[in-house]
Amino acid sequence: MKVRGNRWVRGIDRWVGAPLAFVLGLFKGVGRPLDSRVPKKILMLKLNAVGDTLLFLTVAEILKTTWPDVQITYLGSTINQEVLAKSPYLDRIMILDLVKMFRSPGYLLKYVHELRTDRYDVVIDGSQWERVAACTVGLLRADMKIGFRTPGQWKHYVYHAYVPHRRDRHEMYCFHDLLTPLGIRAPVDVTPTLQVEDNDRQRIESLLGGRVESGAPILVIHPGCGEHGDYRQWSLEHYRDLGRKWLEANGDGWIVLTGTGSEVEICRWLEQELPDRVMSLAGSLDIGMTSALLERAAMLVCGNTGMMHLASAFQTPTVAIHGPTDPVKWGPINPNAVVVQSPLECAPCLYLGHEYGCDCPRCMDAIGVDVVWQALVDLEKDIIVSHE
Repeated sequence: MKVRGNRWVRGIDRWVGAPLAFVLGLFKGVGRPLDSRVPKKILMLKLNAVGDTLLFLTVAEILKTTWPDVQITYLGSTINQEVLAKSPYLDRIMILDLVKMFRSPGYLLKYVHELRTDRYDVVIDGSQWERVAACTVGLLRADMKIGFRTPGQWKHYVYHAYVPHRRDRHEMYCFHDLLTPLGIRAPVDVTPTLQVEDNDRQRIESLLGGRVESGAPILVIHPGCGEHGDYRQWSLEHYRDLGRKWLEANGDGWIVLTGTGSEVEICRWLEQELPDRVMSLAGSLDIGMTSALLERAAMLVCGNTGMMHLASAFQTPTVAIHGPTDPVKWGPINPNAVVVQSPLECAPCLYLGHEYGCDCPRCMDAIGVDVVWQALVDLEKDIIVSHE
């Protein structure tokens, strides 16, 4: 059973989760503000979305900077556990199997029981719409529970303090707003960060197999947008034509294709359609190796997906292609990135990430190869100038 993009799961979350959140909210108490106390233990919670998790982890960085001795526990899931393992700001990580959780409520209750034995000073829920996360928070013991009040989601009842989730504000800064009830103002220069280990660098060089010389430029193309992101995906034929242009202009350059799950097949097709100096590593990389590749890469081209946010952690020069997604909300936090937005008037149409305005990727099809190519060329020139 797939969880992300599953209509049944969203239906259960809405029609069971929302009433349950309201009931749990009746028993949450008034909360206990920190005032001048320094918290000893904080629980952060967000169960899905690799990109959002990277952005949410900047909250852990701010907390550790503000209170160096605070112990931060993160409740995540099998979806984002690899990213969590690479964060230097977490003291403890607990992982839920979402499939087991939806199949057996008792599985979740075991985790809740374990979390309730450790009373937290603060619980911060970074979930934008999921009521299952809010209901989990409602079952925990904590002096202060903080989360979003998202329009139409009816989950904020469980929190002692909540902040508005805004459509016109970047998601990372919305996450930073969750610190407001604690009296913390986030610094403006915080960006996503991840650790890259030497072992990951060695493994990626081994996969490149000596075929790519150390100084040769690498263009990473990540053509997919996940198992439920077809409407955010640029056409494979467009990626093929863009790749041919880039290889022709970069005689010693290589294209590396990345992806997971169902994206392996589309990367295999692209590899066959492109000439020499291309390899697909789709299905072969974990988060550590992907990070090492992005650290090594000259450029990245992708849609609005976790790969785009991962590249921001290394300031990899990125061309991010947006159609139904709003770059104001989900654009790359990366000084070396440019956004190509669909020219259609109906784009963007998404707010929470699943309420598409149509059932076909018209807005992505309207983005031509020449536009993305020009963005790639201009970005490359800007990078060269900035290093002179």
